[in-house]
Amino acid sequence: MLRCMYCHRPIPLPKDAVKAIWERLKEDPPSHVDVECPRCGRVNKVPLHTFRKLVPGGSAS
Repeated sequence: MLRCMYCHRPIPLPKDAVKAIWERLKEDPPSHVDVECPRCGRVNKVPLHTFRKLVPGGSAS
C-alpha cells in the first residue's frame, strides 16, 4: 500500500491494476510511476524500485 506524499492517506491499488501497469512498464522502464491520489488528486511520483515491491506473484524480476 502506498501513501500520498501530500495528504498522507493510503492510496489503494488493486493487484490486477498493479500487474497491468507493470506489464506495460517492463519493455521500457521509466525511473518512476505516476500515481494519482484519490483523496487530494495530486500526482505522486513513485520510484520504480518501490512500485516493483507491489507487483503480486513475484513477477517483478
